[in-house]
Amino acid sequence: MIGGLVCGFILVGLIGCAPSKEHLPTYPRMSDAESIHTIATRSEKIKSVTSEGLITLRDSEGQTVRLDCVIVMRLPDELRLRAWKFGQAVFDLTLTNQGAWLIAPEDPEQRAQVQTAGVSAAKLARTWSVLAGGFFADPKVKVVKSSGSELVVSKADESGANIFCEIDRRTLTPRKYRMTDDKGATRFTLTLSRYAQFGDAVWPQRVVAISDRGEIDIDLKSIEINGEIPELAFKPPRRAEKLP
Repeated sequence: MIGGLVCGFILVGLIGCAPSKEHLPTYPRMSDAESIHTIATRSEKIKSVTSEGLITLRDSEGQTVRLDCVIVMRLPDELRLRAWKFGQAVFDLTLTNQGAWLIAPEDPEQRAQVQTAGVSAAKLARTWSVLAGGFFADPKVKVVKSSGSELVVSKADESGANIFCEIDRRTLTPRKYRMTDDKGATRFTLTLSRYAQFGDAVWPQRVVAISDRGEIDIDLKSIEINGEIPELAFKPPRRAEKLP
């Protein structure tokens, strides 16, 4: 239960941020193949992302905690997420192509709860970084719906699971990823919104992931694209434990 993560941090009435109007470049109508190629080409230009923000964890029982965070990403498979409240560290997650590592509190009860939250955050981080780092360049991506302002593509993996992505044709921005199992049931969704332009790149300022474990909502600010990344940013700290 998230409620025990940090005593006294439960937010009974969480008020979300009001959506901001997007100001993005638009594209003329083009073929499905051209649309996918354009998104892939634009995504390839993004090598790294750094940002401050707020991460909101909501468990399956509806209890919520909001934390300050810093995120550093080097696409497609490296990410560091550190979260704290009132200056007190809550967790530190490191993700590489070799796995995920987490620093959790020493208190046994809080430790178990933070580890559960860390597993969910790791899934979000892994999915987000991989999808942002080359999903549309994969030749296995196929169009499953093309009508009006919406384009939906999908990609299957070896297990029979599928990833679906809903795209806004006007701005050519991915808006929602939906992951299904081999029976077609939705197991995980990743919604991207409040896109902004950073030079030639566009990046979402809000990311929401929903699974059977609960919901993770990240509001980003002070975003920097392709900036300098500290050399040891993705080296797991000595005290970090590898997640299963």
